[in-house]
Amino acid sequence: MRKPTFAVLIFAFHLVIHVAAGSVSAVEYPRFADMGSPQAVALADRVLSWQLPNGGWGKNLPVLERAWEPGTPKSDQIRDGVELGTFDNGATTSELRFLAGVYAATGEERFKQAFERGLDFVLAAQYPSGGWPQTYPARGNYSDFVTYNDDAMVRVMELIRDVAEGRPPFGFVSPDYLPRLRRAFDLGIEYILKSQIVVDGRLTAWCQQHDPYTYEPRPGRSYEHVSISGSESVRIVRLLMSLPDPDERVREAILSALLWLDEARLPDGRWARFYEIGTNRPIFSGRDGVIKYDIMEIEAERREGYAWYGTWPSALLSEVRSTGYLRRLHASLPGFPAPVLSVSLPAAVGVSRIVQGTLPLDVEILPGGVAGLKRLVVTVGERTVYDAPLALGEGARAGGTIVRGIEIDTLEIDDGWQDIAVELTYTAPGTGGAESERRTRFVQSVQVRNRWTRSIAMRPPENRGWFGVIDHLMTSDRSAGWEFLSNDAALFWGDRDRIAWNGPGTGYLEWETPHLRKVRLVAFVQDPEALQAGRIPQLRMWVSHDRNTWIELDAAVAAERRDGVWTRLELTASPGTREIQWLRIEVEPGALQLGHLDLEG
Repeated sequence: MRKPTFAVLIFAFHLVIHVAAGSVSAVEYPRFADMGSPQAVALADRVLSWQLPNGGWGKNLPVLERAWEPGTPKSDQIRDGVELGTFDNGATTSELRFLAGVYAATGEERFKQAFERGLDFVLAAQYPSGGWPQTYPARGNYSDFVTYNDDAMVRVMELIRDVAEGRPPFGFVSPDYLPRLRRAFDLGIEYILKSQIVVDGRLTAWCQQHDPYTYEPRPGRSYEHVSISGSESVRIVRLLMSLPDPDERVREAILSALLWLDEARLPDGRWARFYEIGTNRPIFSGRDGVIKYDIMEIEAERREGYAWYGTWPSALLSEVRSTGYLRRLHASLPGFPAPVLSVSLPAAVGVSRIVQGTLPLDVEILPGGVAGLKRLVVTVGERTVYDAPLALGEGARAGGTIVRGIEIDTLEIDDGWQDIAVELTYTAPGTGGAESERRTRFVQSVQVRNRWTRSIAMRPPENRGWFGVIDHLMTSDRSAGWEFLSNDAALFWGDRDRIAWNGPGTGYLEWETPHLRKVRLVAFVQDPEALQAGRIPQLRMWVSHDRNTWIELDAAVAAERRDGVWTRLELTASPGTREIQWLRIEVEPGALQLGHLDLEG
């Protein structure tokens, strides 16, 4: 196994702890505070009872419920009368980790012997090429392929790494095992590097299964086709990133996979489980084995019974950018034939990613060893906000280039999480001096929060003592002379809170309403004839962008009259321009009362 050097520890520093802590098996054994307690020992004995003669374990065993009983199968996978051990669903690796913990706490020899038989099983199952199958001995089907599916091989390699490095609780393992474990781990890394899928001369990521001899991607079950995995590739990358001294091949494999995961992100922020090799189109399949490009075209049982989509790479991609890992990795490979993109948002946006109004952003391009930059396109949803040609100058080759002055008018975008997608067209050097045109993309999510609503009840100010006075009208300014009313709610369609103008001259109410989009006001008049040609002469609404120049707001009025003296009016209006910052309501003396006011902006 590789020894760390100071110069390259920067590559693993931020992520080793995360990877080690994340290597929890799919089979969850209890974590006893005292691994030497009677309960832990009893469970360890049950685990030992289910161990196969070859040293491995089957999967989905009732170990937590009972010990093995003679005549009961120890594995549901059998070939030629031999029960097979497996690494699927965390089997074997989980049992070995639990037994090691109990032995370290008790020193009971039977647990150490069982652990060593299991470790021998793990080493025996490795192919000469370096990969591990899902089951061992050979089952005669897809289980014999080298299996990344459900992180089977990565779990094995994490176990081998922990044992070889003497991490707790594996300090008891005989030194005689260490050379074999180190060779096995290094050979496994070699297999991972050789099995990384190449598309048009560029490294991408990995399939769920690969051929143990040719390294080619292979199918699994009928609905698991040859493809690139948006799920299993993540744990492989994390394993590679945990290496303390990654050589150039490893760094290139990591960077290539990270960039592919970036590009494979779907518009809804998720990733597909399977991508068609060469097109990056998500693929789906039912038990009939027919590839579909629309998940709704497969049967409900498979559609709902399999993890076709997920956010598996999300945390990883966030980490490598926020820690600077991706930048350092790219800088360590000056001839890498693909650029790295990143988006710089204003500092005010912060970690919340909340944006409003006009959003300025810069796009940084680290070209690496590309032959040329051609075009940069920035989109938000279906809207293109920037599209321009680029050139690759000497300054860009040396330290990257930053495209500034890109502005996104978020007022034209729906509120909620939105993806800012940056796509770069570039040329990469090819064989024989030829160049090929390629594309790479990066997506940055932001939370657009421009829309607001305000519902105003015409209630009088309320003294809350220590909390102060609450002004329910929330006006920026208003004239003196308004009367708050709450009587006879039944006469006013249940609207209990109302105000009436009782002062001299014209009364007014003003609100600050940034980018006002809609006004809905309820008013009550006694004389239905007061509604003249769709207008109420004694009530006018005004809007302004600066509070100096006011424009009268034309409102649609709907009237409703019951048996009684009052008519209910509902006024609705839209300013028609998003520059409105203020709303003013003016009322002349008369039999008029204002009810509820709803604002949207």
